[in-house]
Amino acid sequence: MYTKQILKKLSIKDWLPIAQMGFLITNLFMTQSLWMNVFIALFVFWLSSTYPISRLQNKYLHIGSILFTNYALYQGYGWLSLASICLSNNIHPSQRLELWMPLSIIILLQFQIVFFVVTTVLAFAMNELKEPFPKYQYHLKFNSKMNTLLLHMGYSLGVLSLMIGIYISSLPFLQPQKLLFAFLPIISTIFVVMSRQHFNEHLKTGYIFWLWLFTALFASINGFFFPILELHYPVLNKTDFLFLISHLILQLMLFACLIQIFNIQYDSFKTITPKKYLITYNQIIVAYALLSFVLGISICLTSQDILSIHHTALVLSVLGALYTLYFHSFYVIKVLFNQFFHIFFRVKIHGFQQFNTIKKPIIVISNHLSYLDVPLIGSILPIRFIFPVNPEVAHLPIVRIGKRFTQIFPLKPNQPQLLRPFIEMIKNMSNGMIFPEGQRSATGNLLKIYKGTALCAQRTNASLLPVILDGLQYHTTTRKELALPKRVFPKINVTIGAPFKIENTKEGDFEIFQQLFNLQLQMPRPTHFSDALIQAHNKYWKNKPILFYKGEVFSYKTILSNLKNIHLEHNEFLHLDKENSTHPLLVWKALTSNVPVVIGPIDSYQPKKCALSVYHDHQWHHYTMKQLLDVTHIWGIISEITPSDIVFYQEDSSSPVGFCIGYIAPMLLNHKHVIGSEKGQLISEEIYEQRATILIANNTVIEKLMNFSNTYNLSTINRVYGIDARNLKTAWQEQFIKPLFNVENDFTHIMDQIETPRMENGCSICKLIDKTSTEV
Repeated sequence: MYTKQILKKLSIKDWLPIAQMGFLITNLFMTQSLWMNVFIALFVFWLSSTYPISRLQNKYLHIGSILFTNYALYQGYGWLSLASICLSNNIHPSQRLELWMPLSIIILLQFQIVFFVVTTVLAFAMNELKEPFPKYQYHLKFNSKMNTLLLHMGYSLGVLSLMIGIYISSLPFLQPQKLLFAFLPIISTIFVVMSRQHFNEHLKTGYIFWLWLFTALFASINGFFFPILELHYPVLNKTDFLFLISHLILQLMLFACLIQIFNIQYDSFKTITPKKYLITYNQIIVAYALLSFVLGISICLTSQDILSIHHTALVLSVLGALYTLYFHSFYVIKVLFNQFFHIFFRVKIHGFQQFNTIKKPIIVISNHLSYLDVPLIGSILPIRFIFPVNPEVAHLPIVRIGKRFTQIFPLKPNQPQLLRPFIEMIKNMSNGMIFPEGQRSATGNLLKIYKGTALCAQRTNASLLPVILDGLQYHTTTRKELALPKRVFPKINVTIGAPFKIENTKEGDFEIFQQLFNLQLQMPRPTHFSDALIQAHNKYWKNKPILFYKGEVFSYKTILSNLKNIHLEHNEFLHLDKENSTHPLLVWKALTSNVPVVIGPIDSYQPKKCALSVYHDHQWHHYTMKQLLDVTHIWGIISEITPSDIVFYQEDSSSPVGFCIGYIAPMLLNHKHVIGSEKGQLISEEIYEQRATILIANNTVIEKLMNFSNTYNLSTINRVYGIDARNLKTAWQEQFIKPLFNVENDFTHIMDQIETPRMENGCSICKLIDKTSTEV
């Protein structure tokens, strides 16, 4: 039983005729330089597998023909052996070819006695197998696309056969048995390349040009090896060995390029060919491949001027590249930029499969960070789209580069009346791309969404494909106000979301924001405070002052250094006292050491496995590390606090939302921040001294500032986020003429109802997330 499984898995019935054909060609025909006989033998062998005769399909006849073939081969009867091989192949045509088959055949052919013993034993073992004989039904259909791809495959196989022939003929040894070993690396390369999918499915046509170009390049270099190849054989020293290895590697790289070209063409051919026609075309392709390889190798082995053949193959490679460039320049340039971004910017794409589910017309929507956004998205998505651009930046060189992927349409964000021609162009071109924010972000996160995008989507009945870019906020082409470290080649993450349609234009801008917001939440991020702090240290300025507390100034570098030397009194919890301030570094030491932070009376606290515990309304509320990091991430997306702002945080009694947006968020989001030094004290002078622009405080602190503070001390404040301070909003804005946005404590979700400059009337975070079924 076990033997049957092995024989069936190894496809011995497919292997035996191929092995016997290999023996016939190498040991009988090639030893006498009978190249025409080789040509005829392969053609007849293929012909025998084309139309299996059902009357001959008998198990015992099959085994008998294989055993008779061994006898004829042993006696040296060439044509009789060929007839017997073709008979066994017609009874059970070889359908599978795996890597172990040709490799094992090449090894066995070096030892004739072992070859005959192994094939004879396997022939008798076939008696135990009970497999149905294959039956073919042939159909043939011609159309222009299929014929074009067949010609392309024939062209690439022809060049490959010449290159293999040049390689074989350039070897210093030409004995048939030794030549077999020269095929080992070629066969291995073919199987490795054919079994792997390296390229973007939609950009394969563009890759063909670059593969032809590399083929021509490797062939040009290879031409310099021929005159001096024989000088390094036999191998006598290290230099000879390195030279021959270099020559072999160069040849294999050349073969890999040509095989990959054929692989791409064949994959495209399979996608457009109905299954019932595929068997017929496969037979045609196999026949052409066999004959072209034999013919190409024969021409090269019998030629007296191998360099002329090499120059011919080189010219054919260049012509293949020029043909692809002429007819598919759009995809060629896309591939160039695609590889440029992947190599230098280390682009990672998440959710590309979403593109395969969308139907035209398409409008791509994305956050806008830099001038590289359009070339990046254009190189990733295999579509040509029309793109509205501000006339003030249309003349920039980087925008002109984007014209290779898009059709530029000058349009100012504040002129929606000019959208009509843009809508008509989308209807004609089927694809468009819009930045709903209308400008590059000054915060690194989402800005206000204009209504024009929703209007375009509804008028054209287009599907919106949301895309979120991360990493380009550190590029040199971002806005000057975005005070982040600038890099020439920052690492980029691209997340593509599920397509959707706008049903109601009035709520379209909110729905677009909601989709981009949820997509931004799905982006990969650290799941532990220590990892998040280290990531902030690596992403932002290491020596930038980030934390101010009681006259002390800390940067990311000094914070990480001090945390190593801080030791907590005990490892059960860290208590935040209402009366006395706790040093922020102690809080971060607890967070990064998995020690719970406790806000409330210690007497009733029972240790829990969590990051934060808060006592409210006679019960304890516990929050995990993931919840705190999620709220921090949400706050970074919607708060519109820029890296150039200075955040001042003060509460008379710590709350979970204040802890997240006052302690944690500024540190992880690169917001220079000040922690109020004394709880319950007036801190207006400290706000003025630090030139704080953002105030985060609860209603008690805000009320004290309104009643007792000098108005001038708050002149640097541009915006206030009040925790549970809705009742003070009107009075504050009348007194200081500065906006106050309310953030409500939610002891279930930490933060829910929130007001921002973008959402002045407030928005429920839970509603914003749950509507798209995104779990946070």
